Amino acid sequence: MAAMDNQLVRIYRDIEHWDALTKDAEQDVRRIMRNIMALDEQIAIANGYPDQELLQSYEFAVQMANLGLEREALYNEWVATNGRLKELRSIPRQRLELQEYLEACHSIDLAMPARDILPSRFEVITDEAEIESTIYPQHIVPATDFAAKQMDIWSRLSQGPEICDGAWYTGYLELEWIRAKVDANIVGCPHSLFTFMGDTVDEAVTDILGRIVKDGHLVQSLGIGAFIETVDDEKIVNISRSPLDQGLSTIFSYRKLRGGILRRPVPVLVTCYRPPYRLSLNEILTGLRGSIEVAREIVQSPAVKRFCEMSKVLVVAVITHLFQRMLVVGTRFGYITTGEAYIFLEIGADARLVRYSLCVPRHDVESDPVTGLHRTAVAQVLAFTLRAFRAKRMPPAWYQKAQQELWKWRVDPDDIFNKIPPLVRKMKRNIEYVPGNWSPYLERSPLEQRVQRMILPGLKPRFNEASFNDLGYFGFLTSHRIQPAGEPMDQDDEPSGQDEEPSNQDGESIEPAEILIDYQPFCTPECLWGLERFRALDKACPNFRYHGNKHLRLHELLDGLQEQLDGEAANWTQTNHKFLCRSGLYTTLLKVRLASHGYTLLLKGVIPSKIDHLCREADMYDQLLALQGFFIPVSFGMIETQNEVFSRSFGGFSLFMVFGGFPEGVMPLYQCMAAGIDKQVIVDAAERTFRYIHAERVFHFDPEPRNMLYDARQNRVIVADFERAMYDEVEGQQYLNPILQIEGVHEWTPERKRIPDVCFGQQRDYVRQRIEEFFERGY
Repeated sequence: MAAMDNQLVRIYRDIEHWDALTKDAEQDVRRIMRNIMALDEQIAIANGYPDQELLQSYEFAVQMANLGLEREALYNEWVATNGRLKELRSIPRQRLELQEYLEACHSIDLAMPARDILPSRFEVITDEAEIESTIYPQHIVPATDFAAKQMDIWSRLSQGPEICDGAWYTGYLELEWIRAKVDANIVGCPHSLFTFMGDTVDEAVTDILGRIVKDGHLVQSLGIGAFIETVDDEKIVNISRSPLDQGLSTIFSYRKLRGGILRRPVPVLVTCYRPPYRLSLNEILTGLRGSIEVAREIVQSPAVKRFCEMSKVLVVAVITHLFQRMLVVGTRFGYITTGEAYIFLEIGADARLVRYSLCVPRHDVESDPVTGLHRTAVAQVLAFTLRAFRAKRMPPAWYQKAQQELWKWRVDPDDIFNKIPPLVRKMKRNIEYVPGNWSPYLERSPLEQRVQRMILPGLKPRFNEASFNDLGYFGFLTSHRIQPAGEPMDQDDEPSGQDEEPSNQDGESIEPAEILIDYQPFCTPECLWGLERFRALDKACPNFRYHGNKHLRLHELLDGLQEQLDGEAANWTQTNHKFLCRSGLYTTLLKVRLASHGYTLLLKGVIPSKIDHLCREADMYDQLLALQGFFIPVSFGMIETQNEVFSRSFGGFSLFMVFGGFPEGVMPLYQCMAAGIDKQVIVDAAERTFRYIHAERVFHFDPEPRNMLYDARQNRVIVADFERAMYDEVEGQQYLNPILQIEGVHEWTPERKRIPDVCFGQQRDYVRQRIEEFFERGY
């Protein structure tokens, strides 16, 4: 799988491809049946012809023979097409082989909606008086033999036909259900990360373990026989996981006691769940470098407010948090996961020493064409779990002695995190993760050593989608095959000109509501800009003919959209709106059309508990009013419907921000790569856009390529997604200093902060660097 030529496609794209092929096959079956029926009718009419001389003529006999051959050919085509349709319908239900299963699990793992969100108020507050002393290791050193030990497990697994041969694992249809489930899961706290990892990684590991224990030779080779029990003539390994406690969970299994009859629970490993916004990859890469002498470098070192030192303290605090729990429950194995990165820990024979290894599956998989599949999250956790199973067990006295003799440190990871200012955390992104080379450690493996594409035949290649939400704000432009101007992206015919009046088969003019919402073009920025300011109509707008003699008033547009959505929600119809894609943790995008006047734009829906995020974005658009329609979309404010607008895939929403205005022909940046547009041109255009934004004293806070579009006609970059932006002030919950205690209750008070000019300059530098990286890596 590994490099995959920068073309990693998630499993749901395969499902969509099969659905498209199935629909085509169904249409072919119906077409052939209609042709057969028409041919039968033609034959019946010919046989019933009253002219007996014609019936007995040679020409008639030849004609009937040709009709018979034609019917036979159609019948054979119908049989073949029907067989193909049956096969297509069965593909998603087929069980998968190990390699396909790991590929699919990795694709779903990449779908985690991880974003650096603003922390909730209750998650930020910590009381230093309540921080307890924690046992800490004296030495934290890299595990130089980690790759060799992990690959040794896969070498042993290659000896078992039970795992190598046959399709035993969950099929695509069930995996699609899991994908849809985790797509709706907001990873914003340890519990939601625990749920996500359970669905995408832990279940898969348990599934593969269930196949391993059925092979006696494999069990003997791995040395895990003591954990195997027989239930109803079936061998199983009984694994249980403790409830989440302070972000930690322990995996237990049951091991035979001497005599082989009784069993007792044995801790296998401990997992620490740390949400990605509370331990970012940037902080891990900055703080976890080389060996660390904890007492000298961290505990006894004076507090320094620089990012590199604070990152090291944060990472060591999280490791210490996990280290103490490992000693308490009695295991030497554990790992920290953020969903994006994994830090695997092993306590040495001397409890003062902890060995670690950092893995980032989304980068590891693509870095090595030979060992890529062995480095997916599921494969790594599986091998690490098997190592924990077969490791030498230390006696309880060893753990008790370690707890008594090791030094303690009053520390709380959340307290350390709170002391790193958000602006500092966001701007320090200058360390690149470099995956190690595991190829020398690969001897043999049940996984094929080849570059495996996760693209089915006939599916158009796409650029790398490995980055979390890297299609982001403009994902609807491709995933639903709709261009900003409204034409299907894959249609072969040229779109009709704007001056051509839409009509039905009789040549009569049709209303916009009679056009499918998929094919209704979006209104131009100039059109919506004129609507917002009650200016003249834009004759270049593709919906100009429906707007009437003059623009509606803004309140008429908003009231009309609200009433229309309420009506369609009450009747469970979607004639004039369509859910496009999820655009963030709490939000989704809808395409909407005001049927009476043809205005076609976007809605951004938000769940009720996060309405403040959308209000913030609407406020930012107001601050950038002068740039609307030029460098950012046009925003019309917010509406709230009485009835919840519902979709099975995205849920229900009643709060929306109304906006739109994308010039015809704009492209997401990954399409610019495919079109061969010079990256320097886009870099300069993006820097120019952000200069205008910064001139209005607005700090974007998420200037990623996924939030940008390029307009080649006017050489400009359009930026969106301002829900986390700032306007010369920082809310109290983001800064730890302005905390007050009123009547014994902690209260957060807003403190106005002027954003330093240097931050704007640093953000423009980051935008330039990030776009250049995007063009080089594809994500």
